[in-house]
Amino acid sequence: MLGEAETSGAVELQRDKLDGRIDRVVLREDPAQLYALLGRSLPAATAAAAGHSLIQRLPALRPDLATVVDQLVDGWGKKRNLVRDLAPADIETAIGVFRAAAALLERDGKDDTDMRTFSRRTTGDSKFVEGNLGRIADVLRLAQPLPDYLDASEILAQRGIRKWAHVCLIAGPATYRGVRLPSEPYIGVAPEMAAHLGVAAQPTWILTEENLASFNRQAREASDGPGIVIYTGGFPSDTTLAAVLTLAGVATCPVFHWGDIDAGGVKIAYCIERKLAEIMRSLALHLMSPELALLHGRPVAPTRVLKASEGSCVHALVEFLASDKARTLEQEELSLTIPEIS
Repeated sequence: MLGEAETSGAVELQRDKLDGRIDRVVLREDPAQLYALLGRSLPAATAAAAGHSLIQRLPALRPDLATVVDQLVDGWGKKRNLVRDLAPADIETAIGVFRAAAALLERDGKDDTDMRTFSRRTTGDSKFVEGNLGRIADVLRLAQPLPDYLDASEILAQRGIRKWAHVCLIAGPATYRGVRLPSEPYIGVAPEMAAHLGVAAQPTWILTEENLASFNRQAREASDGPGIVIYTGGFPSDTTLAAVLTLAGVATCPVFHWGDIDAGGVKIAYCIERKLAEIMRSLALHLMSPELALLHGRPVAPTRVLKASEGSCVHALVEFLASDKARTLEQEELSLTIPEIS
């Protein structure tokens, strides 16, 4: 095979002057001969063929997405994937990704649609969008500027595409349409109920919690009666955010958040803080500080989670996690306490 490659001009064989053994195989500047000999296509040719197929199958593609196709094809020609794990051979997947991205860019986010219904209508497969969230988000980021702190599911949520929201779990003196809700130990609130929540009496504090185990313990072991505890379920759903805003809007007490000290926990707190700012309410952190992480946490590599102004409640943690002292800390490592009112 090497001799044939040398004869065709695909490679140069450099031999030892004494015994004639091959010391080195040098690829010629133009690799086309070698690709032809091996029965393969050049990356640029493969990429161009894939791009042509995409355009043929997506004839009415928006200009911004057509530009993304050009970028994708250019990357493929250089053996680079601009969209995670999407290769020139994955044309069917790419078509579905671009169809979903196009439908998302046409939405204004005002009317919510559950993810599986949207997926079925746009790609013909009810599970396609859920299985390709990262790829769809990559295409959207290439097409339009998007906040870098949003993950793939959050980007789709901005456009009104969400999984069916979980109920919001609340412990404490909350009401629904003026009627006090059972609160021992807590109750679930459906999405439609969030806008009609109220308080039975002015609570002493409102505390949102990231993890279910900590929420369960807080509701049972560390509540002073007038305090309200809300489970965010990790990154809060629209139902949970609506409940938090409604309760914070009718109460005058401080609002706190307690979550893990890590990238996800900081993002969750930042999201809640930004939503509360829309109704001119502030957020304070509970049991979330660099000092606690240094005492009880585990060392990690420095990571810049997001950009937060000095006035943000997460600013100190953002800087801490980006420093050489960075440590993460899970809620469950700490004993529960009631938020301190200053």
